[in-house]
Amino acid sequence: MFIRIVVFTCFALFFLPLIILGENSYFTVWDVLDSDFIYPVLLKMSGQWLNFSADAVIPNVFNGIPRSAFRTGLSLTVTLFQVFPPHVAYIINYIIVHSVAFAGMYLLLRHHFLANTKEITLCLSIALIYACIPFYSIYGISFGGQPLLLFCFLNILRNRDKWYDWLCISLFPFYSNFALTYPFYFTVLAALFAADGFMKRKLNLRFLIAVVLLGAIYCLADFQMLKALFIDKQFIPHRIEFNRELVKSITFWESVKKCIKLLFHSHFHSGAMWTFPVIIASAFVYFRNRINKSLFHLLLPVILLILILYGFYDQLAVALGPMVPLLTMFQFDRMYIILPCIWMILLAVSLKKIKEDFPSNQGIYLTGLLLVVQLSLVLAENSQFMNNVKLLAGKKIQEPAYKEFFATDLFEQVDRFIDKPKNDYRVVCIGMHSSVALMNGFFTLDGYFDLYPLEYKHKFRKIISKELDKNKWIRKNFDGWGNRVYIMPAELEMNFLCGKNDTLKIRNLELDLETLKQMGGKFIFSAVEIDISRIPGLRLEAMFSHPDAYWDIYLYAVI
Repeated sequence: MFIRIVVFTCFALFFLPLIILGENSYFTVWDVLDSDFIYPVLLKMSGQWLNFSADAVIPNVFNGIPRSAFRTGLSLTVTLFQVFPPHVAYIINYIIVHSVAFAGMYLLLRHHFLANTKEITLCLSIALIYACIPFYSIYGISFGGQPLLLFCFLNILRNRDKWYDWLCISLFPFYSNFALTYPFYFTVLAALFAADGFMKRKLNLRFLIAVVLLGAIYCLADFQMLKALFIDKQFIPHRIEFNRELVKSITFWESVKKCIKLLFHSHFHSGAMWTFPVIIASAFVYFRNRINKSLFHLLLPVILLILILYGFYDQLAVALGPMVPLLTMFQFDRMYIILPCIWMILLAVSLKKIKEDFPSNQGIYLTGLLLVVQLSLVLAENSQFMNNVKLLAGKKIQEPAYKEFFATDLFEQVDRFIDKPKNDYRVVCIGMHSSVALMNGFFTLDGYFDLYPLEYKHKFRKIISKELDKNKWIRKNFDGWGNRVYIMPAELEMNFLCGKNDTLKIRNLELDLETLKQMGGKFIFSAVEIDISRIPGLRLEAMFSHPDAYWDIYLYAVI
């Protein structure tokens, strides 16, 4: 009972820094504050949350980006951002996602992998570790909800299902991301269906119905995006020009290194974690014990296939991409999203066996040690948690906290100085993420989006073409990927966090200002000073500073 109290206390303490710090918390910047965080905010600002019209656009960015390129308005994550202030919505969403991860992993282990045992404490401990993995919660329960979804499907597969299993399956698509989940979940579920049918010589039609139901509801939840891309073909997505050869080094040994890295350290999107304790415990049990190894024989080949797919997918996409464009547009190598869940299942089964095999309390102590080490490694990789602990302790961190990042007070100064309706002009940003300007209500020509019209990418490229020519890596990144439609001066080398304490200055900026003006660009918000002595088309209007802001803003007018 004492251990269980400790587990629940630790789980509650996990959220404490975010709750106490509030707006002064650190939220992950990469792929969160710079992008996915701002998407539901834009839906709220533009009033397009539940607009399902094919002609609907978000006017705040790119001179109007199709509404269908955004997340579905039926998503719980998006809904939270419509109801609450953005930072409150994020914290509530974070707590829900990690709570679902905790409950799902406990139920999965307790009822399917450590069933009929008295290992409740072990189940709770593994659930705590899993819940502390730094999933990208902005995607809802796409990653953290896997154990709960698997729990429901295994109940159906084993004819133990209740009404709530079907309810969870039906609601899951409304709190997850179709592109990040269903193709991979379908693969796993189809494999389970086939394996079960082969072993029992009988197809489980109820399981098949559940899989189809999940897919059908996903299509219903995301019908606006799917219809725009595959039926109406509303716009040609920029992803059609993805070129992995430009962006990545595709060699045999690079692929091998990717496989090895993923084996010992899971991908950051699905939850970064070191796997050494899991591998050690699993190897120890596998080679030492004469046990039923069917679970190991099932999961180990799955892990191997995922590693190979991740490591060598670029080569596959390059070879077959011209014939099958979907291989280039879509990242099928993201099968790695299921690895953290698999690792936790292996850890639970292995630790149970270790406890049984060692005499007296030795097994308990060894199991406890491995659990503490694994939890420590998970928390050490959770940069959001660790940074907030530092902030709570009064220490400085390298990246900006939420309030410093968006710097509302600073941009109110800028807005008052310009003194025009924000929808009357367009801006671009230098040395900072455009999400900062968007959050403060400005209309931008730049942004970070994983889906937008290819035509706009070509237009924007004209503005930055000379800067791209100066830096091979930046040019390849934009041409071969292009999700970040940013002003990228070669001198900054893709540094989008140029704080006010940095001593940076751009001395040779070359932009096509005529194209910028034609697209409506009137101002540049720069986090660094620009030498404009040889740029007659720019004029420094003012410099703005605020003690609570991460940035200083140099306001340049395009004349």
